[in-house]
Amino acid sequence: MRRPAAYTLVEVLLVLALLVLAAGLVAPAVLEGGARNELEDAAQKVANMWSRARLDAVTSGQVLIFRCQPGTGMASVAGIDSAVEAGASAGMGAAAVGDQAAVGGAPTQELNLTGITFLQIAVAEPPGSQHAVLDSSASSGACVVLFRPDGATSDAEAVLQHDSGDQIVVTLRGLTGATRVVDVSADQGGP
Repeated sequence: MRRPAAYTLVEVLLVLALLVLAAGLVAPAVLEGGARNELEDAAQKVANMWSRARLDAVTSGQVLIFRCQPGTGMASVAGIDSAVEAGASAGMGAAAVGDQAAVGGAPTQELNLTGITFLQIAVAEPPGSQHAVLDSSASSGACVVLFRPDGATSDAEAVLQHDSGDQIVVTLRGLTGATRVVDVSADQGGP
């Protein structure tokens, strides 16, 4: 009499061992890929926020400010109140610029990145910028990028860092408003 066709216990254990081995090899790559995708998505959100802020400044005819606090994942874009602009051009109003009263109403854009922080941001201001706004923001530790109605903006470079330690750089070209996302590989040692 023939035995029914079936898998033996040894065959089942061998297949399970191979599955565990394959999962052990694939899991780190999948987890790392998830962190990298989150970081790239966040960088694209910042680039889109800058592009939209420049477009909004041109179409509305108002100066807009992108603000972020290094060490956090929060950023916003809002207009400058015309009274603050007048005070800034006269050399007054620098103390009021750092608080919410200096911003023309509620932010037009807000961004809160979970698990990702602005590690650092370097800004080079175009000629004719509101120095009272820049000085006040620098004293509070906030980073500011100005978007003017003529299309000019600050040259900026923001380094974003994921909780896993991965970094990515977002650049803004002041003359053209072009944004670019640059990958920072671990073997380069950072930006």
